[in-house]
Amino acid sequence: MDDVEALDTDLDTDLDADPPARPGPPERPDRPAARRRRRRLLAAGVAVVALVTAGLVRQAVARDAQGPPLDGSASALELFPALREAGEDGAGGAFPTQQAAAGLGVLPGTAHLVTATPGLLFWVAQGADGGVCLVVRAAGSVGAAEEPPRLGGRCTPAAQAASRGISLAEGQGVGATLVPEGFDTRPLVEQGYAQLADGLWLDERTARQVTSDAVDAVAARPVVPAQAQAGGGRLPVFLTRDAATYAVVVACVGSPDAGPGVGAAAGGGLAADPTVGLAVDGDEQRLDCSTTPAFRRFTGDGGPVRVDVSAPARVRWAARVVECEGSLQGPVCDRSGI
Repeated sequence: MDDVEALDTDLDTDLDADPPARPGPPERPDRPAARRRRRRLLAAGVAVVALVTAGLVRQAVARDAQGPPLDGSASALELFPALREAGEDGAGGAFPTQQAAAGLGVLPGTAHLVTATPGLLFWVAQGADGGVCLVVRAAGSVGAAEEPPRLGGRCTPAAQAASRGISLAEGQGVGATLVPEGFDTRPLVEQGYAQLADGLWLDERTARQVTSDAVDAVAARPVVPAQAQAGGGRLPVFLTRDAATYAVVVACVGSPDAGPGVGAAAGGGLAADPTVGLAVDGDEQRLDCSTTPAFRRFTGDGGPVRVDVSAPARVRWAARVVECEGSLQGPVCDRSGI
């Protein structure tokens, strides 16, 4: 009996206990709260990516604004980005590839035309040894098959181009220096150099020749020969014919703000083309001026005429007066503009 009573006690105890929990899926957290947490984490991640991207963009923009490093670590392509546009299209058909390779060490297929004037063409190219080359040829020799083109140039290591630029050797007939962006051009300005194109500077003699060639290229009868100088000046007084049409033709080289410590030009950037004043008997008209000749027409009255030219002090210009004859054809002598 004792055993039976013990069994009854155990059964009563088991029946009175709470039933064990059944296995099943874990209790899920509140779904709206979970979605909010995921959204906050996603937003935080996007914000971090945006901040990192913005920082990288700012660094790239700052590097572009500062230009390439000029401590000798930059490559030729970094110093002169125009070299990335080299090739047949960038060089133009006038580049003497074989002559430049044999005579100067220019790597074929790397030339890019910097600028062209009526008398000269300038290229930047890579040297066979990884350096940078400045090449110039006379425009008059383009297409001349009877003799090799008149060619000049110089190649220098990239490190030297960064610190000194590339200057044509004296005695080549053209005084020019090519510098990378960010280069301090104040010494060039102090020596009388004038800016022809972005990074390309001409000495005073070459700038005078370039502007004179530009105005001499105008096909019309000269009345007053070309006069070249910097700043303001006056052309020789001449006597006109009554009712005859004349034109003052002017060309310029240089940037109006290319002075020490002034704007982008002091750092090697290209300023806008200057304006010059052409005054006929005191009546002045302002014209944009570059190596492409600008002009002002007027009609003679049978008396003397005085022509004054005003330009920024650091701008080199050349001007002359021509008489328009016959049918007055051409951009300078065009009857529709009178």
